[in-house]
Amino acid sequence: MLNIGTHFSKLPGRVDNPELYVVRFGNTRTYMYMTEGKWQETNRLVAAVNSKAITLVADVYENPRTTEFSAIASICPNPVLIDEPVDESGDKSSGQGQLNDYAKRIQAIAEKTLHIGPLFAVSREINLIVSHDAHTFHKDSFPKQYAYLAKHPELPRCSLIHDLTLVDWDMAKGTVSGTIFHDPVGGDRFLLALLPGDQFGTFSIEPIEYQEDGRPPEDPGAQLLPFHAVLSPEDLRGDVTAGSSKGQRISSVLRGLVQDEDAKAVDAHAKELPVSRPRLEADGSISYPNGMHFKKVITKTREAEVIVQLEERENVQKVTYKTADSQECHHELGVDATLHLQSHVRLSKKDGGFNALSSLHPVEEGDHIVIVNRSELPSGYKQYCLSEDQSDLGLPWIQMYQFPAERALHLTKQQYDRLLLTPVLELLYRDEATDCGKERAPCSKPATHLDVYVFSCSSQRKNESGRGTGTGRGTGL
Repeated sequence: MLNIGTHFSKLPGRVDNPELYVVRFGNTRTYMYMTEGKWQETNRLVAAVNSKAITLVADVYENPRTTEFSAIASICPNPVLIDEPVDESGDKSSGQGQLNDYAKRIQAIAEKTLHIGPLFAVSREINLIVSHDAHTFHKDSFPKQYAYLAKHPELPRCSLIHDLTLVDWDMAKGTVSGTIFHDPVGGDRFLLALLPGDQFGTFSIEPIEYQEDGRPPEDPGAQLLPFHAVLSPEDLRGDVTAGSSKGQRISSVLRGLVQDEDAKAVDAHAKELPVSRPRLEADGSISYPNGMHFKKVITKTREAEVIVQLEERENVQKVTYKTADSQECHHELGVDATLHLQSHVRLSKKDGGFNALSSLHPVEEGDHIVIVNRSELPSGYKQYCLSEDQSDLGLPWIQMYQFPAERALHLTKQQYDRLLLTPVLELLYRDEATDCGKERAPCSKPATHLDVYVFSCSSQRKNESGRGTGTGRGTGL
């Protein structure tokens, strides 16, 4: 079920939702907020870029192919993209002055809206992200903030702040962009989605590790905030493409410091967003609060299965196998022997966009569904082949589930109908800890393969394997 495009303007972090929300990933608290004033400021920034009041210089790099846009002053040609201090003097009519003035106004809005501050040692970074850029999972560095702390050892304890604004900058219709957070607790990934016409704001606070001997804290380098990655504009749906040119977006970042005492008031105004995280059970299985259950697969050598139908739907290849109840199948999948196998299909995906399982292979009320991940991805990649759009739950993300190949996912129809095939975009599957990006060896385009087994309590129902078609099934999806 993919509904995020129908009501994204009401989600946390959007201008039509005035509430303040917080989600926790490891030691980082990330707040979702957007105000009418911030919306207007980012619109002015886009207008300045489009009117060439801020001149852009592009550098293109290979392996992976990336485009870095540097905003330069229209009068003084000094690059100001990377972490320029916002208090640097400059003519406000120049590109540099406009960017500095924009950053100051965003800082003031954050302090007022979040009841936080004052913020200090603030620097800014503005990235213009185009389609087909290849990015990496990374952590952030705060060199200017740690340098400031070293010069001011008398300061009380402080925390790092990171204000991120995602802005549509001519994204094509039918695309999605955003920032992907890797959850260090559960291992899943969360796409904080940006859609055409959209703006999305977050404000993160992370504590600083102080030294016991009273010396200023040491700069750990790029080891701050959870692992995250930029997603360039890509197709949202697997059955529709926006074409080769998918548009671009802007990311506006402020980094700075806040005294711990001055940051305490934020939580009193924020509603915490629930994160669905896996739990390891005593028998070695993994369960989620929503009832999804991963069991270990007992792998056995089995005879080649007979294909009775091969078709393509929504750019996904669907193979239907002949089915026959067997004790071996039930034992391998951890299914009760009283259930009857109704259908077995394999769904293979190699392109972008999300695909709803319920559209590719509908199931019936009362069915027990088991999905086994048969994907074989290159080393340096993780398995995130299933996702869930949680926007209808009031959450501003699409959750990508870590799905190891040796697990069998057990589902009810209600759980199954919520799941999506994840786009086969290389970035989404990379190992966050080893994703350096620059030296990655070229590999063939990956693909994901999921076997879907549908069981029912009744042996009277027919299945797709050539013995007839039951209700809601057949070749016409």
